[in-house]
Amino acid sequence: MDQLGGQLAAPSAGRRLPVPPATRDAQKCGSGFQESLAHAGTCNGRSPTKVTYYKAGLTELIVGSNKSIISSNGKGAIKGKGLRIKNAKNVIIQGITISDINPHVIWAGDALSFDNVENVWVHKCTIARIGRQHLVSFQKTNKGITVSSCYFDGTSPSSAYCDGKQYWIWLFWGTHDEITLINNHVVNTAGRTPHAGGWSKSLNYVHLVGNSMDNNNHGGIEPRTGSYILSEGNKWTAFTHPINIQAKGGHLAMVNDANGASQCKKYLGANCLLNKYDNKSKSKTWFDAVVLSQFSKLDKKAISSARNAVCV
Repeated sequence: MDQLGGQLAAPSAGRRLPVPPATRDAQKCGSGFQESLAHAGTCNGRSPTKVTYYKAGLTELIVGSNKSIISSNGKGAIKGKGLRIKNAKNVIIQGITISDINPHVIWAGDALSFDNVENVWVHKCTIARIGRQHLVSFQKTNKGITVSSCYFDGTSPSSAYCDGKQYWIWLFWGTHDEITLINNHVVNTAGRTPHAGGWSKSLNYVHLVGNSMDNNNHGGIEPRTGSYILSEGNKWTAFTHPINIQAKGGHLAMVNDANGASQCKKYLGANCLLNKYDNKSKSKTWFDAVVLSQFSKLDKKAISSARNAVCV
């Protein structure tokens, strides 16, 4: 990544955005679960209700090119509002916490959005108590994104399954995404780790490497139309379904054995790392060699560097 400038100061930890709550018609997606601001079709047939939420969460702070948002002591925090990196390149976000964006309401705010970006590094950040996505890429080109050594905490007072675990974690559905997720710790989730693809123009290359995934009773990786996901060197603990059992349409290479690892060498020049599972985590076999073929067209040096940086 290029040398960046224009450092921005993060708000002090614990500061709540001074915006009064708003109330509008919504629909309740279930009984006692998260509520929803009900984009068309998401809650058809459910009874409307009133939802109170903070308006600040609906619009992110925009981050442009050549910017760094860095907390030197790791205590910088943005509370109640997310960041959208938009039409930008060369951005670093490091050492901050993004939290408490209307956690009880779906569609009431994302933590970190990628919207037509290139060369973005998110490092040692914490994301917690978010109503919608922790990470999301929009339907444009998003290349050179690395998210490393971050803590994604799905623990929430409101959740899709009413079990205190967030469902909406990582959603990637750009027209050309190149995203590396490395050495992150993901806890208490219920889905989308990640969800990639799912519409006619999706093209999503996702390298999932060296991450620790803990405590999920529902589902994890969701390959959908247009996605190519390479999963190597990750560890699942108390994670019932590392792959969402309903996922279909995309391509996934789960490197679970020596054969898969050696196929990586054929396409990428080196063996992939094996995924690991505890006795509560059962992964079905899903290994599409086409993922490796597609990844061979990308920067092999970057892929190798990510693998060599794995610390789990």
